[in-house]
Amino acid sequence: MIEMRLLEILSAFAEEGTQTAAAEKLHISQPALSSSMRKLEEEIGAPLFEHTKNRMVLNENGQAAAEYAERILREEVAMQTHIQEQERRKHTVSFAPIVRSLR
Repeated sequence: MIEMRLLEILSAFAEEGTQTAAAEKLHISQPALSSSMRKLEEEIGAPLFEHTKNRMVLNENGQAAAEYAERILREEVAMQTHIQEQERRKHTVSFAPIVRSLR
């Protein structure tokens, strides 16, 4: 099972476009980000990046994985929000106004 943190890192890389910017956004070191991306490639079983001399970019697999990662992360937030709202409704008391006729 892929860790959510790895998906967050992939999503940040896709959004920011560079390792440095993604690492800064996530408040992690660039070596930690690179290590996480290697781990994600190992878990998925396919390369996600093309490496050039001074740069790393998403390949076709990486672009697809980033799109899935973003959807999964949005669904995680939606699940948490839904469950929290459901739990809050259990503890909410509603009162109906009393209407009296004036005769």
